[in-house]
Amino acid sequence: MFWDSVLAGLKVLTYWETYVAGLEYLAIIFIPMAIVGMIIEKSESGGAAVGCLSMLFLPVLQVAFHFGLT
Repeated sequence: MFWDSVLAGLKVLTYWETYVAGLEYLAIIFIPMAIVGMIIEKSESGGAAVGCLSMLFLPVLQVAFHFGLT
């Protein structure tokens, strides 16, 4: 019974949709983080404001992605 559950869980890794969803998640999370990082590096005075706004905006993206999948 336990090993059947383990095998069923491992079979999920054979579906290509699993990897596409993982890549979408990485794109949705890391691309905005990279953009914010570049803005903070280039801007001396506005970097702090962009950093604070990104701390509010990036979790919203994560929640939207999570509810978009379910």
